[in-house]
Amino acid sequence: MIVAIDGPAGSGKSTTARRVAVQIGYLHIDTGAMFRAVTYAAIEAGIPAEDEALMGFVDRIPLVIEVRGADFRVMLDREDISAAIRTPEVGAQVSDYAQLPAVRAYLLGRQRKLGYEAKAAGSGAVMEGRDIGSVVFPDADVKVFLQASKHTRAARRFAELT
Repeated sequence: MIVAIDGPAGSGKSTTARRVAVQIGYLHIDTGAMFRAVTYAAIEAGIPAEDEALMGFVDRIPLVIEVRGADFRVMLDREDISAAIRTPEVGAQVSDYAQLPAVRAYLLGRQRKLGYEAKAAGSGAVMEGRDIGSVVFPDADVKVFLQASKHTRAARRFAELT
């Protein structure tokens, strides 16, 4: 089964997805972390979002996603960058990279593969991120769209950044 959890930043997608994954014994897949990882790799390589070199670079990123239950780790060339992708520098630039067709196409394939592999293995995945239920898994078995007030979202984001 694939559970798709979508919603705006700060709405509680990550917290909810992790808790649901643990509760039902599914994999938790944080697709936002995947976009952050591509952004981090491009920044480290010195490739700005508007550079056409990014198109060829995306396919060569030695990005490995390790998922064990609710434990989601991002590896870049055997280095765990799970914490590094959460820095303000990466956060400030992730939307610039995430909107690029080459990045979206690359990650769409990786996200679908992770979800369908988990489903085929007899369990499932709790996928969280933007466009999960509408673009990545329009055929998800369960779709959830979380909403929260602007105040709550801002408070969550502030707590995350401090």
